[in-house]
Amino acid sequence: MYANVIQHGGIKSQFITATQPLAPLLSRDSFLALSDGDLYNHFYPWRDVFLPKRDTRENEIDSELLPYLNKRGAFEKPPIEEQKRLIGLYLDNSYPILPVVHRDILNQLDSVPPILLNALLLSGVRYDSTLTGKAIRIKADEFKRKCKLLEIVEKNKITLIQSYLLLCAHEESPQGAQISREYLSKANNLVQELGLHIFSSKNQFSFVSAHPGQNGSDPYPNGAASNQKEAFKHFYKKSLLSRLFWISFCCDRVIAVTSCCAMYYNKLDLIVDEPKLEDFDGNRQDYEIFIRWYSNCDLLERIIGVVYRPPGNRYVDYNLERDILQMCRSNCGPQTVELVGDMFARLIVCCNAFSAILYLRSKVDFISLLEDESDTASVVESNSPLTDNKMYYLNKFYKNILNSLKPPMVEHIIVVHSILHVMVLLHLEIEARKEVEVSQVLPDEKNSMSSPLIAKKKMFDKCMKLLEQSSSKWFFGAAAYYLCQELLSKRQAGSQNRSSTDLMSLITDEPCFTTQL
Repeated sequence: MYANVIQHGGIKSQFITATQPLAPLLSRDSFLALSDGDLYNHFYPWRDVFLPKRDTRENEIDSELLPYLNKRGAFEKPPIEEQKRLIGLYLDNSYPILPVVHRDILNQLDSVPPILLNALLLSGVRYDSTLTGKAIRIKADEFKRKCKLLEIVEKNKITLIQSYLLLCAHEESPQGAQISREYLSKANNLVQELGLHIFSSKNQFSFVSAHPGQNGSDPYPNGAASNQKEAFKHFYKKSLLSRLFWISFCCDRVIAVTSCCAMYYNKLDLIVDEPKLEDFDGNRQDYEIFIRWYSNCDLLERIIGVVYRPPGNRYVDYNLERDILQMCRSNCGPQTVELVGDMFARLIVCCNAFSAILYLRSKVDFISLLEDESDTASVVESNSPLTDNKMYYLNKFYKNILNSLKPPMVEHIIVVHSILHVMVLLHLEIEARKEVEVSQVLPDEKNSMSSPLIAKKKMFDKCMKLLEQSSSKWFFGAAAYYLCQELLSKRQAGSQNRSSTDLMSLITDEPCFTTQL
C-alpha cells in the first residue's frame, strides 16, 4: 500500500499526525505532518484509501462458506410486503433515536445489504401488533441469527456500523447486556477507523454535492470518475456519516449506564460538530427528537463522572443539578409534544426522569426516605436544588416515569431500567415507613397504614404491572418481574424480616425462579 502511495504522489492526502512515523512520507506537506495538527484536525493514514474500487475486487466469500450460508438460510428474505411493513414500523417508532439509514429507505429495499436488511427487520418486529410477545422474540432471534451469519461476509464498514448500532439496541437473552456491549464496541471501533469522530475526515468519504450516490452505491458504475481520488471511495451523504457517529456516541452513554461499563468515547478526542438540522436532511421532527435524546445522553456522561466513577476519578460539576432540573422541566410542556409528537415526548420525559433518579439515588438514606415529599411540601431554594429537596423531586420523577409509560411506547431497554429504579426506591421507602410506623403504633393498630404508605404501595403495584407488560418483550424485564414477584410472595408468606440484600438468595437458592424464564 505504501509503495502505491509513493508511486502516485499526486493523490496524496493531507495526513497530519504527531505519532505516525510514516506521515511525512505520505503527506502533501511533510513538515506539517511533523506537528500535532491542531489547526487542521488529525487525519489517520491507515485507511484503505488507495485500494481499488470494491466492484473491481474478486468475490472474497470463501467457496466453502457460501454453501453453508445458503444452507442456514442466511440470504433468505421475507416477502417484500412484510419487509416494507416491518421497516415501516421501525421508521415510525425507532428511527428518530436510531436513524442509521435515510428516511426513503423503503424506496431502495432492493439495494439494501442483507445484514442491514435483517437488522432493520429486527428493529421493526418489536412493534408488530399481530404477534404475541413470545412470537416477537422468536422472530427477532431469527433475524438476529441471520445477522450473525452475514456478518462473516460483509466487507462494507459503513454497512457494518449501521447494522451493529441496530443490533446493540436489541438486548435479549441472559447475556443480552454483554452482547450489546460487544456490538457497540465493534461499531465504535469502525467509527474511529473510518475517522467519523473527526470533523474534516468525513470529506474523504462524501462527494454528494457533486456526485450523489444512494445507500453506499458508487455513482460511477462504469469506473469513470472526475479524479483518481474519487475512484477509490464509496459514496455516502455527510448527513448519514454525522448521524452514525452521534448514534454511536449516544449508544455508548446509554449502554455505559444500562450495562455498568466504561464509556468508549472521550469528548476531548473528538473534532466534530454537534448534531444539526442538516444532518437529518431537513426533517425538523427527527432533529428535535434526536437532539433531546442526545442532550439526555450527554447529561448521563456528566452524572457518571460526578457519581459513578471510582472515587479518585470523580469530578465536581456545580451546574449539574440545575441542568438536570432544567432539562426535566423544559421537556414536560405542550411545546415539546407539538415538536416531537406524543409518543416521543413521553419517551424523552421518561429518560429525563431516569437520568435525574440515577443522580439522586446515591443521595438517599434511611432518614431521607421518611421525609415529607408531597406536592404541597415547601421547596428549599439553593444552589443544589435536587440534593436539598431529594424526596420531593424523586416523587415527581416517579410520577413522570409512570405517567409516560402508556401505549403506544418506544421499545427501549432504558424504559425497563426506569421502571426498576422506581420500584427499588419505592420498595426501600415502603420498608422504611413500615418499620417506623410499626414501632410507633399500638398493637391493635398495626393493621392500619398511613396514607403516604398506601400511596407508595399503589405506585409499586403500578410498576409491577408495567414490568409484567415489558416481560413479554425483554428478557431483563421478565427476569426482574419474576424476581420481584417471588420477593412479594415470600413477604406475604411471612418472611417479614428478609432484608433487601437477600434478593440474590431468590435466584441462588431456588431453581424454580430460573425455570419460569
